[in-house]
Amino acid sequence: MAGSAALSLISGALLAGVIAFGAAALLFLVTEELLTEAHEVAENPLLTSAFFVGFLAVFLLELLS
Repeated sequence: MAGSAALSLISGALLAGVIAFGAAALLFLVTEELLTEAHEVAENPLLTSAFFVGFLAVFLLELLS
């Protein structure tokens, strides 16, 4: 509630900056956690190709819609 009250007092570029900082901090924390866990599991070509095929499929679906 305190955060909501504080953010309701600001607008424009400052609000965008606060939201951008929060998003960047969240992305950094998630990436750091995923990178440490990624080295615990051995990679194989099937998993890597499945990732890229899935990424390509989502990308193409987004282009078509």
